[in-house]
Amino acid sequence: MYYAYFRADGTSLSVSNHPTLFPEPDVMMFEVPDLTNGNSIYLDTETMTVMEKMHFAVTSTYNTIVGLPSGTMVTVDEGEFIVTDGTAEFEADVPQSKIAWLDHPHYFATHIEIETGPETA
Repeated sequence: MYYAYFRADGTSLSVSNHPTLFPEPDVMMFEVPDLTNGNSIYLDTETMTVMEKMHFAVTSTYNTIVGLPSGTMVTVDEGEFIVTDGTAEFEADVPQSKIAWLDHPHYFATHIEIETGPETA
């Protein structure tokens, strides 16, 4: 029997083949199948069910990434922000490519390239 440990937001901390005590009081433990990969699971905090992570299904257009789940953290050179409406928009004075790192507890972290630049009329 294996045990998975999660933060209150559903993020997986680790998987172990024996019970472990964490100093943080809000860490939750759940039994999972043997040899479960801790990087491929999350805790659905609404149903308290251990789930398999999914892959982002996003698309990028000029200055925009669409299809992001609410709560996704987007990190670019200029900083990071949380998406609440499914869309990340970017501005640039000159045409360029940006790499955006996407992170959400329910999805595999990944990156996407976005073409950015000034809007043309």
